[in-house]
Amino acid sequence: PQSVFVYVNKVGAHFHYQNRYPKDQTHFRPTLDQNEWVNDQNRILNSYYNTIRWNVDSFFQYLLKRLEKKDSLILYTSDHGQSFFDKGLVSPTGIVINPPKAQANVPLFLIATGSYDSSFRKQNIYAKCNQNKLSHFVIFPTILQLMGYEKNQVQKFYGKSIFEKNENARKFISGNLFGRGFFYKNNFVGKGIR
Repeated sequence: PQSVFVYVNKVGAHFHYQNRYPKDQTHFRPTLDQNEWVNDQNRILNSYYNTIRWNVDSFFQYLLKRLEKKDSLILYTSDHGQSFFDKGLVSPTGIVINPPKAQANVPLFLIATGSYDSSFRKQNIYAKCNQNKLSHFVIFPTILQLMGYEKNQVQKFYGKSIFEKNENARKFISGNLFGRGFFYKNNFVGKGIR
């Protein structure tokens, strides 16, 4: 009967990919064997695609079916992207210094269900303008605005949300939560932070 904020940290698509989906959900073949990691890009990608199909596609099919008639907003993202042999590197994630750009590319989207669907479609006039320009830095201001905080105050202290046109929002952090990483902005030029 009242608004509820729910934070879900779900299983994603992380290597070893072939351990992240049931065997009967192997649609793309050939795949890696359990706990295997070899330099076979085709097998790695097939295992990755099976993981995405199971952990993302199936998850949303299940969830959205149950939220169809409920007024809900879902903000979805990932903690990092994956790279497959970019710059000749075998590791798909976790490269701190000069990481491949693919490791910074993550899904970031808002899904509205119930009566929110049509009202958010009308409201979000900058959706196309922001495509491929947003980063995790818009998540917190977006949540504050959705909770009812005044837009100008949110922008003043935390920056623009997903609902405002973000001209130069291409920035990301590489590293970990403890500050042993690098801050990248725009053309991915690094500047160390401590």
